Amino acid sequence: LVWEIKEAFDDYIEHSYRLTKESSVIQMQTKIGPLPAELRASYFSAIDSGVFSGSRSTTVDNEYQEMIREFNNSVPVQGNTYPLTGRISIQDQKSLLTWTVARPVAATAVNGSVAIMLHRRLEGIIDPRGNDESIMDDVS
Repeated sequence: LVWEIKEAFDDYIEHSYRLTKESSVIQMQTKIGPLPAELRASYFSAIDSGVFSGSRSTTVDNEYQEMIREFNNSVPVQGNTYPLTGRISIQDQKSLLTWTVARPVAATAVNGSVAIMLHRRLEGIIDPRGNDESIMDDVS
């Protein structure tokens, strides 16, 4: 282990970052929840990089299906967030950034920034295309 950084936000969100010797991989571990019932937000973790990927990213869910995703500026971020069980990558002519996940999440990427949804909270939102009730995951 070369270095490890830990940070906490309130009592319900913790991040730890680890870098090991002779590795170009940074491990990030997140603990989130349970969240207080009065919080009305979804939580994302984002990495801003110098990779100039424009609006294109690639997601891989099962190691066999690589999907090229295009960020559409004419719809909200929610419409540009995709289910992810494997990894999301952005790339330009010189660099590649890949974020691999250990559990199912949602992800989006645009202009060198990759964001992973860590926790979803939708209350009072009626989705006519599927969910007809509020989502309150992990309420304490």
